[in-house]
Amino acid sequence: MNGLRRHLEALVENAKGSVSMTDAACINSICKWERHGILAQHWLREAEGKMTASDRLRFSGEIAKASDQRDRNLRLLDLDKKVDIWATLRQAPQVTDVEE
Repeated sequence: MNGLRRHLEALVENAKGSVSMTDAACINSICKWERHGILAQHWLREAEGKMTASDRLRFSGEIAKASDQRDRNLRLLDLDKKVDIWATLRQAPQVTDVEE
């Protein structure tokens, strides 16, 4: 989890110049939800033959919920950059020789 935290902090710092208190709280939540999902997956795998179908569904639901909450907090960091597709295409190498 420390690697994930450091990676997210670096992304935020590169994008925004610094990590605000709100950003730090989002990163903390991301790490906690990721850990929650990993633990639920681990316990589901470890107790494979010992769980009832409803228990397995509950753990599966927790894994999905953890992913959803992690992604929600990632969106709050607002790290997605809008890409100007036309500028990208203008910078792309031009294909001049096409072999058939």
